Amino acid sequence: MNIAIVTNFFPPIQTGSCFWAMNLARAHRKAGDDVVVVTIGTGEQVLTETIDDVTVYRLPAVWKLPKLQFFLNFDSFYLINDRRNRESLGTILRDHQVEIVHQSNHLLDSLFMVRDVCKRLDLPWISTLHGSITHSGNTAYNTIMRGVDRLVIKKAVDACAALVSLDAELVRYVERTYQPRRSSLIPLCCMDADFFSDLPTANPERQIMHGDTSGFSIASIGHVTENRNRVELIRAIADLRDEGEIGHLDIVGRVLSQAPVELSKCLGLTDQITFHGELPQKEMLQLLASAQVEAHLFFMPGLGCATQEAMAVGLPTICHGYEKLYGDVPLRHGENIFFADPKNPEEIPAILMELAQNPERRKSVGSNARQLVGEHLVWEVVLTKFQDLYASVM
Repeated sequence: MNIAIVTNFFPPIQTGSCFWAMNLARAHRKAGDDVVVVTIGTGEQVLTETIDDVTVYRLPAVWKLPKLQFFLNFDSFYLINDRRNRESLGTILRDHQVEIVHQSNHLLDSLFMVRDVCKRLDLPWISTLHGSITHSGNTAYNTIMRGVDRLVIKKAVDACAALVSLDAELVRYVERTYQPRRSSLIPLCCMDADFFSDLPTANPERQIMHGDTSGFSIASIGHVTENRNRVELIRAIADLRDEGEIGHLDIVGRVLSQAPVELSKCLGLTDQITFHGELPQKEMLQLLASAQVEAHLFFMPGLGCATQEAMAVGLPTICHGYEKLYGDVPLRHGENIFFADPKNPEEIPAILMELAQNPERRKSVGSNARQLVGEHLVWEVVLTKFQDLYASVM
Protein backbone atom coordinates (compact mmCIF):
# COMPACT_ATOMS: atom_id res chain seq x y z
CA MET A 1 0.00 0.00 0.00
CA ASN A 2 1.31 3.49 -0.93
CA ILE A 3 0.52 6.03 1.77
CA ALA A 4 1.27 9.72 2.29
CA ILE A 5 1.12 11.28 5.76
CA VAL A 6 0.59 15.05 5.61
CA THR A 7 0.79 17.25 8.69
CA ASN A 8 1.80 20.61 10.14
CA PHE A 9 3.07 18.73 13.20
CA PHE A 10 6.29 16.74 12.86
CA PRO A 11 9.70 16.63 14.58
CA PRO A 12 11.82 18.56 15.37
CA ILE A 13 8.74 20.29 16.81
CA GLN A 14 8.17 18.54 20.14
CA THR A 15 4.53 17.69 20.75
CA GLY A 16 2.80 14.37 21.21
CA SER A 17 1.12 14.59 17.80
CA CYS A 18 4.49 15.30 16.12
CA PHE A 19 6.05 12.14 17.54
CA TRP A 20 2.84 10.21 16.77
CA ALA A 21 3.07 11.10 13.07
CA MET A 22 6.73 10.03 12.94
CA ASN A 23 5.97 6.76 14.71
CA LEU A 24 3.01 6.07 12.41
CA ALA A 25 5.31 6.45 9.39
CA ARG A 26 7.92 4.15 10.94
CA ALA A 27 5.27 1.56 11.71
CA HIS A 28 4.07 1.57 8.11
CA ARG A 29 7.60 1.06 6.79
CA LYS A 30 8.22 -1.72 9.29
CA ALA A 31 5.01 -3.39 8.10
CA GLY A 32 6.17 -3.22 4.48
CA ASP A 33 4.05 -0.28 3.30
CA ASP A 34 5.47 2.45 1.06
CA VAL A 35 5.06 5.73 2.95
CA VAL A 36 6.14 9.34 2.49
CA VAL A 37 5.68 12.24 4.89
CA VAL A 38 4.90 15.79 3.77
CA THR A 39 5.32 18.45 6.43
CA ILE A 40 6.68 21.89 7.31
CA GLY A 41 10.18 23.11 6.55
CA THR A 42 11.94 26.35 7.35
CA GLY A 43 13.76 26.82 4.02
CA GLU A 44 12.57 28.58 0.88
CA GLN A 45 12.55 25.40 -1.24
CA VAL A 46 11.21 21.88 -0.82
CA LEU A 47 13.72 19.89 1.25
CA THR A 48 13.96 16.11 1.26
CA GLU A 49 15.47 13.85 3.91
CA THR A 50 15.27 10.21 4.93
CA ILE A 51 14.46 9.29 8.54
CA ASP A 52 14.45 5.60 9.45
CA ASP A 53 13.86 4.62 5.79
CA VAL A 54 10.95 7.11 5.54
CA THR A 55 11.18 9.84 2.89
CA VAL A 56 10.22 13.19 4.42
CA TYR A 57 9.42 16.22 2.26
CA ARG A 58 9.56 19.59 4.03
CA LEU A 59 7.58 22.28 2.21
CA PRO A 60 8.38 25.96 2.83
CA ALA A 61 6.36 27.44 5.68
CA VAL A 62 3.91 30.09 4.50
CA TRP A 63 3.74 31.85 7.86
CA LYS A 64 4.76 31.28 11.45
CA LEU A 65 1.91 32.13 13.80
CA PRO A 66 2.88 34.62 16.51
CA LYS A 67 3.25 33.60 20.14
CA LEU A 68 -0.11 34.71 21.52
CA GLN A 69 -2.42 33.63 24.33
CA PHE A 70 -4.97 32.79 21.62
CA PHE A 71 -2.56 30.08 20.41
CA LEU A 72 -1.75 28.98 24.00
CA ASN A 73 1.56 30.90 23.79
CA PHE A 74 2.97 28.12 21.61
CA ASP A 75 5.55 29.44 19.15
CA SER A 76 5.92 26.49 16.76
CA PHE A 77 2.71 26.78 14.74
CA TYR A 78 3.55 27.04 11.03
CA LEU A 79 1.09 27.36 8.14
CA ILE A 80 1.69 25.40 4.94
CA ASN A 81 -1.20 25.90 2.52
CA ASP A 82 -0.51 28.05 -0.55
CA ARG A 83 -0.60 27.51 -4.31
CA ARG A 84 3.07 26.55 -4.59
CA ASN A 85 2.86 23.99 -1.79
CA ARG A 86 -0.35 22.53 -3.19
CA GLU A 87 1.41 22.02 -6.50
CA SER A 88 4.39 20.44 -4.73
CA LEU A 89 2.12 18.10 -2.78
CA GLY A 90 0.35 17.03 -5.98
CA THR A 91 3.69 16.25 -7.63
CA ILE A 92 4.85 14.22 -4.62
CA LEU A 93 1.62 12.21 -4.54
CA ARG A 94 1.84 11.43 -8.26
CA ASP A 95 5.55 10.61 -8.22
CA HIS A 96 5.09 8.14 -5.35
CA GLN A 97 1.87 6.70 -6.81
CA VAL A 98 0.13 7.34 -3.49
CA GLU A 99 -3.13 5.45 -3.05
CA ILE A 100 -4.40 7.15 0.10
CA VAL A 101 -3.51 10.29 2.05
CA HIS A 102 -3.54 10.38 5.84
CA GLN A 103 -3.77 13.93 7.21
CA SER A 104 -2.69 14.11 10.85
CA ASN A 105 -3.96 16.72 13.35
CA HIS A 106 -6.72 18.93 11.99
CA LEU A 107 -5.78 22.01 14.04
CA LEU A 108 -3.91 23.82 11.22
CA ASP A 109 -4.12 24.27 7.46
CA SER A 110 -2.64 21.06 6.03
CA LEU A 111 -6.26 19.87 6.37
CA PHE A 112 -7.32 22.31 3.61
CA MET A 113 -4.29 21.59 1.46
CA VAL A 114 -5.01 17.86 1.53
CA ARG A 115 -8.69 18.42 0.77
CA ASP A 116 -7.96 20.54 -2.30
CA VAL A 117 -5.16 18.39 -3.74
CA CYS A 118 -6.96 15.08 -3.15
CA LYS A 119 -10.09 16.46 -4.83
CA ARG A 120 -8.03 17.45 -7.88
CA LEU A 121 -6.28 14.06 -8.03
CA ASP A 122 -9.38 12.06 -7.07
CA LEU A 123 -7.56 10.45 -4.12
CA PRO A 124 -9.22 9.19 -0.94
CA TRP A 125 -8.05 10.74 2.31
CA ILE A 126 -8.67 10.40 6.01
CA SER A 127 -7.85 12.66 8.95
CA THR A 128 -6.79 11.73 12.47
CA LEU A 129 -7.80 14.14 15.23
CA HIS A 130 -5.50 14.65 18.22
CA GLY A 131 -7.60 17.16 20.12
CA SER A 132 -10.61 19.43 19.98
CA ILE A 133 -10.45 23.02 18.74
CA THR A 134 -11.12 24.84 21.98
CA HIS A 135 -9.55 27.16 24.54
CA SER A 136 -10.30 26.34 28.17
CA GLY A 137 -8.42 29.36 29.54
CA ASN A 138 -10.47 32.13 27.91
CA THR A 139 -14.23 32.18 27.25
CA ALA A 140 -14.03 34.70 24.41
CA TYR A 141 -11.25 32.78 22.64
CA ASN A 142 -13.19 29.56 23.11
CA THR A 143 -16.30 31.10 21.49
CA ILE A 144 -14.26 32.23 18.48
CA MET A 145 -12.60 28.83 18.12
CA ARG A 146 -15.90 26.97 18.29
CA GLY A 147 -17.32 29.23 15.60
CA VAL A 148 -14.32 28.66 13.32
CA ASP A 149 -14.56 24.93 13.98
CA ARG A 150 -18.21 24.66 13.00
CA LEU A 151 -18.18 27.11 10.08
CA VAL A 152 -14.72 26.68 8.52
CA ILE A 153 -13.06 23.43 9.66
CA LYS A 154 -16.25 21.46 9.09
CA LYS A 155 -16.23 22.35 5.38
CA ALA A 156 -12.87 20.63 4.97
CA VAL A 157 -13.75 17.70 7.20
CA ASP A 158 -16.90 17.04 5.17
CA ALA A 159 -14.74 16.05 2.21
CA CYS A 160 -12.70 13.31 3.89
CA ALA A 161 -13.56 9.64 3.66
CA ALA A 162 -13.24 9.04 7.42
CA LEU A 163 -12.34 10.82 10.62
CA VAL A 164 -10.25 8.92 13.15
CA SER A 165 -10.53 9.80 16.83
CA LEU A 166 -7.82 8.61 19.21
CA ASP A 167 -10.20 8.18 22.13
CA ALA A 168 -13.90 8.10 22.95
CA GLU A 169 -13.95 11.73 24.07
CA LEU A 170 -12.84 12.82 20.60
CA VAL A 171 -15.52 10.58 19.06
CA ARG A 172 -18.13 12.60 20.96
CA TYR A 173 -16.55 15.85 19.83
CA VAL A 174 -16.44 14.68 16.19
CA GLU A 175 -20.03 13.51 16.10
CA ARG A 176 -21.28 16.64 17.87
CA THR A 177 -19.31 19.09 15.73
CA TYR A 178 -18.94 17.50 12.26
CA GLN A 179 -21.43 14.66 11.82
CA PRO A 180 -18.94 12.93 9.47
CA ARG A 181 -19.84 10.33 6.88
CA ARG A 182 -17.64 7.87 8.79
CA SER A 183 -16.12 8.03 12.26
CA SER A 184 -13.68 5.51 13.74
CA LEU A 185 -12.05 5.12 17.15
CA ILE A 186 -8.46 3.87 16.93
CA PRO A 187 -6.67 4.25 20.27
CA LEU A 188 -3.66 6.49 20.59
CA CYS A 189 -0.42 4.56 20.14
CA CYS A 190 3.02 5.96 20.96
CA MET A 191 5.53 3.12 20.53
CA ASP A 192 6.33 -0.13 18.79
CA ALA A 193 7.30 -3.40 20.45
CA ASP A 194 11.04 -2.74 20.08
CA PHE A 195 10.81 0.69 21.71
CA PHE A 196 8.66 -0.83 24.48
CA SER A 197 11.21 -3.58 25.14
CA ASP A 198 14.12 -1.13 25.28
CA LEU A 199 12.51 1.27 27.76
CA PRO A 200 14.11 1.76 31.16
CA THR A 201 12.04 0.09 33.85
CA ALA A 202 10.78 2.00 36.86
CA ASN A 203 10.96 0.71 40.41
CA PRO A 204 8.13 2.75 41.94
CA GLU A 205 8.14 1.09 45.36
CA ARG A 206 11.65 2.20 46.27
CA GLN A 207 12.50 5.24 48.41
CA ILE A 208 13.51 8.39 46.50
CA MET A 209 16.03 10.97 47.67
CA HIS A 210 15.88 14.66 46.74
CA GLY A 211 19.09 16.14 48.03
CA ASP A 212 19.32 15.13 51.68
CA THR A 213 15.59 14.52 52.02
CA SER A 214 13.60 11.40 51.20
CA GLY A 215 10.15 11.91 49.73
CA PHE A 216 7.50 10.95 47.23
CA SER A 217 8.59 11.63 43.63
CA ILE A 218 6.00 12.69 41.04
CA ALA A 219 6.76 13.32 37.36
CA SER A 220 4.49 15.33 35.06
CA ILE A 221 5.32 15.30 31.35
CA GLY A 222 3.99 17.69 28.71
CA HIS A 223 4.08 21.36 27.77
CA VAL A 224 2.66 23.69 30.43
CA THR A 225 -0.24 25.49 28.75
CA GLU A 226 -3.46 27.08 29.94
CA ASN A 227 -5.21 23.83 28.97
CA ARG A 228 -2.73 21.77 31.02
CA ASN A 229 -1.24 24.10 33.60
CA ARG A 230 -0.67 21.68 36.54
CA VAL A 231 -2.36 24.05 39.00
CA GLU A 232 -4.48 21.26 40.51
CA LEU A 233 -1.38 19.08 40.85
CA ILE A 234 0.59 21.81 42.61
CA ARG A 235 -2.27 22.31 45.06
CA ALA A 236 -2.21 18.56 45.71
CA ILE A 237 1.51 18.81 46.57
CA ALA A 238 0.61 21.49 49.12
CA ASP A 239 -2.07 19.19 50.57
CA LEU A 240 0.50 16.37 50.89
CA ARG A 241 2.86 18.73 52.70
CA ASP A 242 0.12 19.78 55.09
CA GLU A 243 -0.47 16.10 55.89
CA GLY A 244 3.22 15.61 56.65
CA GLU A 245 4.11 13.86 53.39
CA ILE A 246 7.01 15.37 51.44
CA GLY A 247 6.40 15.27 47.71
CA HIS A 248 8.64 16.47 44.90
CA LEU A 249 7.13 17.33 41.50
CA ASP A 250 9.26 17.31 38.32
CA ILE A 251 7.51 19.07 35.42
CA VAL A 252 8.96 18.47 31.94
CA GLY A 253 7.88 20.63 29.01
CA ARG A 254 7.95 24.17 27.79
CA VAL A 255 6.44 26.62 30.29
CA LEU A 256 3.87 28.53 28.22
CA SER A 257 1.74 29.63 31.18
CA GLN A 258 3.11 31.35 34.28
CA ALA A 259 0.16 30.31 36.47
CA PRO A 260 1.88 27.20 37.94
CA VAL A 261 5.15 29.06 38.51
CA GLU A 262 3.39 31.83 40.43
CA LEU A 263 1.26 29.36 42.38
CA SER A 264 4.28 27.33 43.49
CA LYS A 265 5.86 30.53 44.83
CA CYS A 266 2.64 31.59 46.54
CA LEU A 267 2.28 28.21 48.28
CA GLY A 268 5.94 28.09 49.32
CA LEU A 269 6.70 25.06 47.15
CA THR A 270 9.65 26.27 45.09
CA ASP A 271 11.94 23.70 46.76
CA GLN A 272 9.51 20.89 45.98
CA ILE A 273 8.72 21.69 42.34
CA THR A 274 11.22 21.71 39.47
CA PHE A 275 10.37 23.09 36.04
CA HIS A 276 12.82 21.32 33.71
CA GLY A 277 11.66 22.79 30.40
CA GLU A 278 11.98 20.59 27.30
CA LEU A 279 14.20 17.55 27.61
CA PRO A 280 15.45 15.12 24.95
CA GLN A 281 13.29 12.01 24.90
CA LYS A 282 16.01 9.80 26.40
CA GLU A 283 16.45 12.13 29.38
CA MET A 284 12.70 12.40 29.82
CA LEU A 285 12.33 8.61 29.90
CA GLN A 286 15.14 8.33 32.46
CA LEU A 287 13.39 10.89 34.62
CA LEU A 288 10.16 8.87 34.37
CA ALA A 289 11.98 5.68 35.33
CA SER A 290 13.37 7.39 38.43
CA ALA A 291 9.96 8.63 39.62
CA GLN A 292 7.26 6.85 41.62
CA VAL A 293 4.16 8.15 39.82
CA GLU A 294 3.31 10.25 36.74
CA ALA A 295 0.40 12.68 36.81
CA HIS A 296 -1.04 15.36 34.61
CA LEU A 297 -4.63 16.24 33.92
CA PHE A 298 -5.84 17.89 30.74
CA PHE A 299 -9.03 19.97 30.93
CA MET A 300 -10.85 17.25 28.94
CA PRO A 301 -10.48 13.48 29.42
CA GLY A 302 -7.64 11.85 27.53
CA LEU A 303 -4.43 9.82 27.76
CA GLY A 304 -1.52 11.43 25.95
CA CYS A 305 1.75 9.85 24.88
CA ALA A 306 3.35 10.97 28.15
CA THR A 307 0.84 8.90 30.12
CA GLN A 308 1.40 5.86 27.91
CA GLU A 309 5.18 6.17 28.17
CA ALA A 310 4.92 6.39 31.96
CA MET A 311 2.72 3.29 32.00
CA ALA A 312 5.17 1.51 29.70
CA VAL A 313 8.12 2.08 32.06
CA GLY A 314 6.00 0.61 34.88
CA LEU A 315 4.72 3.68 36.72
CA PRO A 316 1.28 4.17 38.21
CA THR A 317 -0.26 7.14 36.42
CA ILE A 318 -2.99 9.64 37.23
CA CYS A 319 -4.92 11.27 34.40
CA HIS A 320 -8.34 12.67 33.51
CA GLY A 321 -10.29 9.85 31.91
CA TYR A 322 -12.57 6.85 32.33
CA GLU A 323 -12.46 3.13 31.68
CA LYS A 324 -14.05 3.10 28.18
CA LEU A 325 -11.86 5.94 26.92
CA TYR A 326 -10.06 3.58 24.49
CA GLY A 327 -13.07 1.45 23.64
CA ASP A 328 -12.25 -2.21 24.23
CA VAL A 329 -8.77 -1.55 25.67
CA PRO A 330 -9.20 -2.70 29.32
CA LEU A 331 -8.29 0.45 31.27
CA ARG A 332 -9.17 -0.25 34.91
CA HIS A 333 -9.19 2.45 37.59
CA GLY A 334 -7.08 1.40 40.55
CA GLU A 335 -5.79 -1.67 38.72
CA ASN A 336 -3.64 -0.35 35.86
CA ILE A 337 -4.31 3.41 35.99
CA PHE A 338 -5.88 6.07 38.21
CA PHE A 339 -8.51 8.50 36.93
CA ALA A 340 -9.16 11.86 38.58
CA ASP A 341 -11.28 14.86 37.66
CA PRO A 342 -9.25 18.10 37.84
CA LYS A 343 -12.45 19.90 38.84
CA ASN A 344 -12.64 17.79 42.01
CA PRO A 345 -9.93 19.17 44.34
CA GLU A 346 -10.11 16.17 46.70
CA GLU A 347 -9.48 13.34 44.21
CA ILE A 348 -5.88 14.05 43.23
CA PRO A 349 -4.37 14.47 46.73
CA ALA A 350 -6.31 11.41 47.94
CA ILE A 351 -4.80 9.22 45.20
CA LEU A 352 -1.32 10.68 45.75
CA MET A 353 -1.53 10.08 49.49
CA GLU A 354 -2.62 6.48 48.94
CA LEU A 355 0.30 5.87 46.57
CA ALA A 356 2.81 7.72 48.76
CA GLN A 357 2.01 5.47 51.71
CA ASN A 358 1.70 2.15 49.87
CA PRO A 359 4.81 1.05 47.92
CA GLU A 360 3.33 -2.34 47.02
CA ARG A 361 0.28 -0.64 45.51
CA ARG A 362 2.55 1.51 43.35
CA LYS A 363 4.44 -1.57 42.18
CA SER A 364 1.28 -3.56 41.41
CA VAL A 365 -0.49 -0.82 39.44
CA GLY A 366 2.72 0.09 37.60
CA SER A 367 3.32 -3.53 36.60
CA ASN A 368 -0.26 -3.89 35.35
CA ALA A 369 0.07 -0.64 33.42
CA ARG A 370 3.18 -1.86 31.62
CA GLN A 371 1.45 -5.13 30.71
CA LEU A 372 -1.56 -3.25 29.31
CA VAL A 373 0.59 -1.11 27.01
CA GLY A 374 2.58 -4.10 25.76
CA GLU A 375 -0.56 -6.07 24.93
CA HIS A 376 -2.86 -3.37 23.54
CA LEU A 377 -1.06 -0.09 22.77
CA VAL A 378 1.92 -0.90 20.53
CA TRP A 379 1.96 -0.25 16.79
CA GLU A 380 2.08 -3.93 15.92
CA VAL A 381 -1.47 -4.13 17.34
CA VAL A 382 -2.86 -0.71 16.43
CA LEU A 383 -1.53 -0.31 12.87
CA THR A 384 -3.73 -3.10 11.50
CA LYS A 385 -6.78 -0.97 12.40
CA PHE A 386 -5.50 1.83 10.17
CA GLN A 387 -4.65 -0.57 7.34
CA ASP A 388 -8.16 -2.01 7.50
CA LEU A 389 -9.64 1.49 7.41
CA TYR A 390 -7.52 2.48 4.40
CA ALA A 391 -8.62 -0.61 2.49
CA SER A 392 -12.26 0.09 3.25
CA VAL A 393 -12.22 3.64 1.81
CA MET A 394 -9.96 3.09 -1.23
